[in-house]
Amino acid sequence: MSAKITEVLNADTLKDTLKEDCPVEEIVDELFSRGAALANVVNPRQYADWEAFKCCHAAVDTELVELEGSSTINHANVVVLKTCPMAQEMAKLNVDGKPPQFHQGIIDAYMQQNPGSNAILHPGCIAHQVGRQIIVKELNIGKGNGNTNYYQLACRSGATGKVVYDENGLKEIGMSKEEAARLIDGFACLYVIIR
Repeated sequence: MSAKITEVLNADTLKDTLKEDCPVEEIVDELFSRGAALANVVNPRQYADWEAFKCCHAAVDTELVELEGSSTINHANVVVLKTCPMAQEMAKLNVDGKPPQFHQGIIDAYMQQNPGSNAILHPGCIAHQVGRQIIVKELNIGKGNGNTNYYQLACRSGATGKVVYDENGLKEIGMSKEEAARLIDGFACLYVIIR
């Protein structure tokens, strides 16, 4: 199953959104809007309880898998996303094999607006994480939706191995950077679902 995220955030859409001559705050706002649109590309499901959700997730049949691809959920409800579903689309925007310089300004503007939310490797991460947050909050587990939340913990670049950590998420669940580094080693993204 291919990740549906690229239906909304493909290279053409990203190129239209990430314009160097546009104020970075407007770009960040547009990335939030694009992220909100991600919630509309997945098919909502009903799960009897948390264990049923985890079984469906293991069987590659949840809204999150549909959005972003295969991942695992461990005993502490930490989700390890195997590969970045945005990596290939973001790479299409590279200039001479590297991301455009102004992309870092977009990331910096986002982090200034959201102190401690540092697990952003590229502008696509912003929209992806917004979409994921909406989908997690709308999961219909047990007696209805709205009883789940999520915290981003870390992102790892498949190209360089660089890992960035979300200080807020790590603090919220009491996880050290060392533990996050161990869990994300060889993978793309680390987050936790809170129920």
